Amino acid sequence: MNDAAKGIRQLKKSIHGIVNCGVSVDGTWQRVCRGFSSLNGCVSAISVDTGKIIDFETLSQFCRKCNSKTKQQNVKLQCNHHKGSSSSMEPVGAYRIFERSEDHRMLRYTDYYGDGDSKAFDAVNDIYGKDSVTKLKCIGHIQKRVGTRLRKLKSRNKGLGGKSAVIAAFFHCCSSKHQPKHGQCPVGDESWCKFQRAKASNIVYQDKSLGLPQNIVNTIKPVYMDLCDRNLLKNCLHGKTQNPNKSFNAIFWQILPKEVFVEHQTLRLGAYIAVVQFNNGFQGLIYIVNEMGIVSGYYTIRGQKSSIMSVLQTQKRHSLPTAKTCRRKLRAIRKKKRNIKIEEEEGITYKTENFKLFF
Repeated sequence: MNDAAKGIRQLKKSIHGIVNCGVSVDGTWQRVCRGFSSLNGCVSAISVDTGKIIDFETLSQFCRKCNSKTKQQNVKLQCNHHKGSSSSMEPVGAYRIFERSEDHRMLRYTDYYGDGDSKAFDAVNDIYGKDSVTKLKCIGHIQKRVGTRLRKLKSRNKGLGGKSAVIAAFFHCCSSKHQPKHGQCPVGDESWCKFQRAKASNIVYQDKSLGLPQNIVNTIKPVYMDLCDRNLLKNCLHGKTQNPNKSFNAIFWQILPKEVFVEHQTLRLGAYIAVVQFNNGFQGLIYIVNEMGIVSGYYTIRGQKSSIMSVLQTQKRHSLPTAKTCRRKLRAIRKKKRNIKIEEEEGITYKTENFKLFF
């Protein structure tokens, strides 16, 4: 993590001084107890410049010494376990990471990339001075929030459904042959909008769409107007997401299974191994083994190189547009097969006008 911080200072061209940078902060919990009742959690801070872990904080509400007989004997102990709720682990962990940033990393985290589902930003907003930290939005979570709001809107308003449930571009879909609303669509012959493509080619576009009813337009419009808020869009111009944090969380819980409870010492050790593997790959683990006096053999080195090549090839293959389309089709096929199997076990439970009662 010190090497990762040094890489940021070199990127900012300030080796010895304290430099400002941005970090993506996210918390994860061990799901021994589902939800916010978990005893163990970890907060990670990843540089948005280099994509490497520069600090983390593990927290646990369990302490064996505090739960032993010494507690019943009123013996005072030096204990560093988390004394708050599980949901407060992320704000506390973020505060500790920001508090030691200047002393331990010679960095000042002035840009905070977060998902907005905790009070972590409020805990660090004034840590370097009044409003010294700027909050920037994760664009992935913004997309998720808009989709969630539309689904809730549909569930509360029974008249919504069909096309209005999957709107991709509000005004484009509201447009009709009587009321064209393609002013917001990109212009030119390469536009995804058929109206604008026809206009660029001097062709009269025959719009056969009936558009959306006005009552549905009025119901959905506030969601999209909130999405167009200038302050929100300003915080999304960076185009960054918290996907690196999610990747680190996945590596972390591969080392420590979520279903098996561990004490804080084991939790912290697992986090260190995950950081080494995340920042330096398997080569970092081999370096640690060599430092312990265990010389890596031929097959260990070959296996390490093979693992790296396998990961790179898998990432390259999964990122192809054809692979993404194939995954969507496979998910749809699996879902259909599952539904068919369930319907065969249940029998016919719904059929149009098949269960009417005639008097």
